[in-house]
Amino acid sequence: MLLSGGITADLTNVLTTGDLTQIAFTTIGSTAVYTTAGAGSFSVGPALLESRAFHTATALDAAKTLVAGGASGTLDIGAILAGTIALPAAIATSELVTPGQAIVPGAAMAAPRTGASALRSSIDGRVVLVGGGPVGVELYQP
Repeated sequence: MLLSGGITADLTNVLTTGDLTQIAFTTIGSTAVYTTAGAGSFSVGPALLESRAFHTATALDAAKTLVAGGASGTLDIGAILAGTIALPAAIATSELVTPGQAIVPGAAMAAPRTGASALRSSIDGRVVLVGGGPVGVELYQP
């Protein structure tokens, strides 16, 4: 099982100043692989080509995972309060992740999607992506 991306909070300035407005949230590009053998264990997986959060990760087969869409960037509370709006941006990229191999770019999406849902067909392996963007439905053909 592959775990991918997410968000991390940089508390460096909060810890030194005590000012809670100095929190910065940043998307991450790491992966981890969970193995169910024995009591189960985690190991470091390959780095994503683009950091992302609020994306989909759909198993295409026993090893390969399609990571699609999401948001990438930083949300800096202090900068926003100072008048500089810098928010993570929705992305329209995908990646094919196979643990133990180099990650390769996947097909470009028709539009950026953040918070979409994805479902793989057990009949033909296609993946349908719904929501999270202006385009109603997208279809990924492996």
